[in-house]
Amino acid sequence: AAMYGIDVETLQRMQGASRTIDTSVEAIIRSRQKLKQNMASDSKEISEAFKELGVSLKEWGPNGILGNPEWVTRNWEDVFWDVGAKLPENVANGKISQDQADVYAQALFGKSWANLNTIFELGKEGFKALYDSQDVVSEESIKNLAELNDQLNTLKGDFNSLKDEVIGQLAPNLTDAAKALDGVLSNVMDYLQTEKGQQKYKKL
Repeated sequence: AAMYGIDVETLQRMQGASRTIDTSVEAIIRSRQKLKQNMASDSKEISEAFKELGVSLKEWGPNGILGNPEWVTRNWEDVFWDVGAKLPENVANGKISQDQADVYAQALFGKSWANLNTIFELGKEGFKALYDSQDVVSEESIKNLAELNDQLNTLKGDFNSLKDEVIGQLAPNLTDAAKALDGVLSNVMDYLQTEKGQQKYKKL
């Protein structure tokens, strides 16, 4: 979770949702991260992509210090879904070709863009409903389970040490017993090879 800059519960919900629509949580997160970077980019290519798709990065926000509305950067999540909707829409109305749409998608979302089709087919509200429906384990519970696992591993290590110590202490006696048993078996085998032993064996 820390690697992606999100909390554990959010990651669990995204993992569950991504499995349902047969994509990867990495693709979702990386594409969002790429889009956020592009929203702050001054690249001509990126600016053209947003412009051609008809996606604005600015909107009128709340009143500023002087009491007038401010022209502010839009929320990146709104832009994410807006781009996702505009790509097929512009292809359908003939404004851009599918090849050009693919170029814009890769420029804005990065290499993960090809895994986003199922997400955009759901749309913002559909994905939100799927996301909200996922069962999660709280971060505290995960931490407690991790601590329990550490304790069990420690206990297992202590048990193995005790087992080795006990076997080590018993080893000399076990070795002597094995030697004695080997001697007895050797005597029995020698006896069975004698004439008298053969007669006794046939009577068994």
